Amino acid sequence: MSEAKGMIIKMKLLKSITKDEFNGIRKIPVNHEEIEGCFKKYTHGFLDVYDHCLTSEEADKLMNSFEEHNLKYEDRFVEFMQAVYKMNKSQPVVVELNLNELSSVEVLNILFCLDYKDKLLFIDQIRYLNGDSHMFLVEDEEIITLLTKLSTRELIFAIFHFIQVPVCICGNFDLSFPMFFVDSDGLNIYRDMARECRLHIRDIKVMEDKYEME
Repeated sequence: MSEAKGMIIKMKLLKSITKDEFNGIRKIPVNHEEIEGCFKKYTHGFLDVYDHCLTSEEADKLMNSFEEHNLKYEDRFVEFMQAVYKMNKSQPVVVELNLNELSSVEVLNILFCLDYKDKLLFIDQIRYLNGDSHMFLVEDEEIITLLTKLSTRELIFAIFHFIQVPVCICGNFDLSFPMFFVDSDGLNIYRDMARECRLHIRDIKVMEDKYEME
């Protein structure tokens, strides 16, 4: 028997967790339903290609097409998210993602918009999805890359929770990802990381540091 036949291939999958497990891990209680209120409570900014919110005239000039904006700058977001994951992976990394609510048509549309390797990884997530949870533990960098691309391509938006240096990053339209921080120290760390990836954290608003989260 060859070595290949004897090898056990470990699949790279999101791991479903309960709401109680999820809430016990995350440091900043941000979700899709309550995100507006979080802007009033936590230090925040927007991960973006530009250092300011574009005017309508600037947007018309700089964002001519999806390919010339989202796909052009996608690698910068992937690089940033990979760096964030590497820094935080010694602690659990969790995401909120509504995979269970996707229709067959939506799944097909997502597959159409992904590269071959990402298609296979996404199919595995759908095929082996357990239960009806929309909260998951992430244990592999390739999953972070896939979820980032799902957000940059505006296919399905994930909310990422990193714990070692607490931050919540929310996928959003037009490569403008809201970020929430526990304190100014975390903000400064991630702002430097963004710069290294040729990105900005714009429109920063510093609130009272939150050393104890709900």
